[in-house]
Amino acid sequence: MMVITSTSVGFLLTSLGLLFCSLRFFRAFQNFKGGKSESRIGILLSVFLFNFALVTGTLGFGTLFFANNPKILHTIVVVSHFFLTTTAILGIYVVSYTFFPWISSRLMAVFPLFSGVMLIILSIVQDSKPFLDRSGVIDFNMSRPVSVLLSYLLFFGIGSVFVIFTRLLYQAKSYEVRIISFVMSVFAFLGILNAFFRYLLPESMGSQFLRTGIYDTVHILTGVAFISLFALPPIILLYLSKNKNRREE
Repeated sequence: MMVITSTSVGFLLTSLGLLFCSLRFFRAFQNFKGGKSESRIGILLSVFLFNFALVTGTLGFGTLFFANNPKILHTIVVVSHFFLTTTAILGIYVVSYTFFPWISSRLMAVFPLFSGVMLIILSIVQDSKPFLDRSGVIDFNMSRPVSVLLSYLLFFGIGSVFVIFTRLLYQAKSYEVRIISFVMSVFAFLGILNAFFRYLLPESMGSQFLRTGIYDTVHILTGVAFISLFALPPIILLYLSKNKNRREE
């Protein structure tokens, strides 16, 4: 049975927006006339964004269809932690490979790998029993250690997005890549603040309801912004192009 909550809507919109962004960025790099190295970077970034879409999509569909089933929802959360771990590792790898080639990418990947393994183990051992709150949000009911480890992984993942696209904003020659980089940098910064407010601030500085509500709202706004910026323009241009061709005929 589907249960529409701000949590499921936020995660699903973010996932859809990231999918469009991944595709748009891949195409932008394909049009960029560079060498094999630039092409590989474009593919890595696209896969990295797709992985993030996989994380949010897993939580989105999970909270949509199993909001009233704590056991299945807990399993979905653990699966999302696995995807988040691979995303964080890939993010650190892309940052090292692209901007800091003198630093071992494999060595840097050890940090998110360790955090991810600990997060998954703790998530399995500590059955958090997520539940649907009366206010219409999903409370994942995580312990403090799990929340801290999750925030570390989010910082690795979202922080990688911020570093990657901030650097690309100044280095890319393609106007399209620079526009995408600016948008991604801004929302990555907001994502870091959102993760900090949701998972690291003590409960005395904000109720669970308030933090979850803000967290879901930021996800919704991010998804709407990504869809508006990366999905709607090509559709509008295609529509205008078809109308132009009909008039010429």
